[in-house]
Amino acid sequence: MTREWQYVLHQRAAEFIDRLPARERREVRAALHQLVARPFADPDAEIRPPQDRSYQVRNVGHLRLVYWLDVYVSEVCVVRVERW
Repeated sequence: MTREWQYVLHQRAAEFIDRLPARERREVRAALHQLVARPFADPDAEIRPPQDRSYQVRNVGHLRLVYWLDVYVSEVCVVRVERW
């Protein structure tokens, strides 16, 4: 049985999104829906800290979503949303 992917926001990411103007919130939400529809699509960048997991980056306008994929439970785990 194939599990449907979902996104999970860390608290800091959710609070950042809550403070965005409505237009940017809609853009972020659309990007999150695209990520769960195609979780293995090529990211815009990747962050590889030493002694930690790799994180993918998706650019959304002047924002970037930093996330990792938890394949075991089919979740896109968004750890940060930030301006760049």
